[in-house]
Amino acid sequence: MLHYCINSILCSGLFFFFYKILLEKEKINVFKRFYLLAALLLSFIAPLITISFQTNQQETLQEYYFIEPTNYIISKVNIASQQPITILPWIPGFIYAVGVCYHLIRLINTVLKITKQEIKADKVSLGSSLLVLVNQKILPHSFLNKIYLNKEEYTSGIIEKEIIEHELTHVRQKHSIDIILAKLVQSIFWFNPFYTLILKTLQLNHEFLADNSAAKASGNEVTYQQLLLQKVTNANYISISSPFNYLTIKKRLAMIQTQTPLQTQLFKKAVTICFAFAIVFLFINKETIAQTKPAKNNETTVVPSTKEGASRQQLKEYADIIDRYKKYTDSNRSINLAVTKEEKDRLLAIYLQMTEAQKQEQKYGFMPKPPTKIAKTVTEDDLDKWESSDYFVRINGYKVKNNSLFTKKASDLLLFDYYVPNKGSTDYGKYKAQVNLSTKEDYEKYKKSWNEMDQYILVTFAKRLKN
Repeated sequence: MLHYCINSILCSGLFFFFYKILLEKEKINVFKRFYLLAALLLSFIAPLITISFQTNQQETLQEYYFIEPTNYIISKVNIASQQPITILPWIPGFIYAVGVCYHLIRLINTVLKITKQEIKADKVSLGSSLLVLVNQKILPHSFLNKIYLNKEEYTSGIIEKEIIEHELTHVRQKHSIDIILAKLVQSIFWFNPFYTLILKTLQLNHEFLADNSAAKASGNEVTYQQLLLQKVTNANYISISSPFNYLTIKKRLAMIQTQTPLQTQLFKKAVTICFAFAIVFLFINKETIAQTKPAKNNETTVVPSTKEGASRQQLKEYADIIDRYKKYTDSNRSINLAVTKEEKDRLLAIYLQMTEAQKQEQKYGFMPKPPTKIAKTVTEDDLDKWESSDYFVRINGYKVKNNSLFTKKASDLLLFDYYVPNKGSTDYGKYKAQVNLSTKEDYEKYKKSWNEMDQYILVTFAKRLKN
């Protein structure tokens, strides 16, 4: 979760700074509007997207499950039961939930304040819009398809037609929907300062659009600029509505006079679109999936056979020893632990005498010990990513809750194994990957036990048991 939040903040920050550098002073306000909306949505969505790249990997001819060293298995204790119960992992989630609730309540309260103005107010239709005439002294402002005006000022004709046109532009272009959407995203990501900056910039750009329409309706930009200066006031307004005047008047006056050449517009639009694609690709998650190829037989994965084969008497002796341990053959690990060293040595001697065809008939046999696992270092970003329930996490062989990683230090852990389910596997779709971690102390035990392990291990061929 933390990894996602950091990426989302950085992504929105890059979108915002790019806007300030390249687009802010240009009069391409319709394009800027949709850029700012895209910046909100893409910085929210991009870190959630994962794309996979396939790489070729040689497949080994191992028909058995991964066998951990015998001594290593015996020495394991259930570390999950030893972990102290702590509320620390829940504190960030609680703080986040409180913040979301607070901002959503504020948003709902603001909407109620606007709609409350309609009580006992006169209403006048104006095309597809509705004028709401209130008795309170207010600045003209709009919300959805309604324009809120002071009743006395409207009936006496004090409100200029340019002001009405300004608010009608907000209604026609549905600026309120932009603000509601931005406010919802801001409420969910209240800890992201760039969403607040993007919201304010979006509101200012709405004023640019409305000013441009009102100035054209006026027929004289200078006259409209003078009207703006006359209307500068400290009157209150409601934040998610579109008031006639509430942002920096200096920027609005400057934008009315600004003219951006068509060639400059096209160039900056093209650069912006390319940048948006680049920034999204930078922040989406990328995973590498190994695509296995059939492996060639080699002496590291195959137990030697003979052409002569084992005798009937030897095969019977082999079967008799296995029968004594049938109750341990429910997994490929337990039989290897149960058989005594003398009997295991005898089984191996007979197994080595068998032909390849005789081996294929055995449900219990020997395989070379698996190659040692080379552990990799873990970063804090890795732990942040694996806190998501999309990952199945084990530490020292035991499943742990994802949010418990919040209390772990990356420097104390090693990545023992990372497995991405294939389409044919039973766990495909249940999680993105299985992450097997190990403490450094446990990994040292593993390496020591692996060095002490026999060259060949008695295993259960699970596929043959089903036949």
